[in-house]
Amino acid sequence: MQIEVHGETEQMIQQQIDSGRFDSPEAVVEAAMEFWSSSGTNISMLSKRIDVEAFLEQQGVQPVRSDEDLLGPGGPPDETADEMIEGIRSLRKSSPVEPRL
Repeated sequence: MQIEVHGETEQMIQQQIDSGRFDSPEAVVEAAMEFWSSSGTNISMLSKRIDVEAFLEQQGVQPVRSDEDLLGPGGPPDETADEMIEGIRSLRKSSPVEPRL
């Protein structure tokens, strides 16, 4: 089977080969397919085009109308920035996340 790729996809595959991690385009594609499969990604969805507006509506995402929309509810009003940072560090230490490649 032969598959033609162009543009950004071709560049991404070539970068992976140049990095020394893979020795052929086939190895890059095989690793990508294994990653998608192991991550639970429905590969058949990759070929579908979606209506972004409809998808956002389905997910309940509201448009940003002001700076306050971006800020969110924030933390406790009496918490200092140092206390917030310490809280984040504490959470990260108590539940480390394994990096995904």
